[in-house]
Amino acid sequence: MLCALLGDVHTSPYLALVLRFARDSGVDRVLCVGDLCDGPGSLPATISLLRDPSAPPIECVRGNHDRWLTEDRMRHFADAHLARDLDEADRAWLAALPSVREVEVTDDRDGPTIVLAHGLFDNDMALVRSHTSERDVRDTPAWERGRARFARARWHVGGHTHERMARVIDGLVMINAGTIHPEHDPGFLLFDSAEPFVRSFDIIDRGTIEFRETLSLSGPTRSSA
Repeated sequence: MLCALLGDVHTSPYLALVLRFARDSGVDRVLCVGDLCDGPGSLPATISLLRDPSAPPIECVRGNHDRWLTEDRMRHFADAHLARDLDEADRAWLAALPSVREVEVTDDRDGPTIVLAHGLFDNDMALVRSHTSERDVRDTPAWERGRARFARARWHVGGHTHERMARVIDGLVMINAGTIHPEHDPGFLLFDSAEPFVRSFDIIDRGTIEFRETLSLSGPTRSSA
């Protein structure tokens, strides 16, 4: 299965460009790690793009910024959005996003799966960076809960840190999709479940996407941040 892995969105003006690239690349689906709000663009427009039936199938989880918006907390950011920016349908859609979801990649119900989250499994504030120690990750309650709940998971796709990277922790391939925020090294990944690597792409401007590098899914930690 071919997927576009979309990191923290933050109402980026590049979202439409990335979704067109995904469609033209023939992806089976787009996996988005959340943090849709609190950025330079329009939140209603961002949600409209993610709900567009003409786009490739999109699966999305909620990020900590999305949770804060629905809880009316932490609204002091310069680019913070408010719940009143949304109509009732969009507020309900955003509030209904799960913190974590499991994505099937084959027709085999016993086959390997992807866990899509924002931080680490159900903890949207957990930081897993290229240099985070494996012990620190494995000692968290979220890791224990997630490994028990998602026993078939081979890949964990997350975000939060805005660092595109891939590493392996205790047999689980940890992929961070980065961010498309225009001020934070914007880019995204293409993932094929049959390949041992992901392809990293940079967004140069509103009309240009350039291949950056491949990140191994089986070797030592690699980062493209």
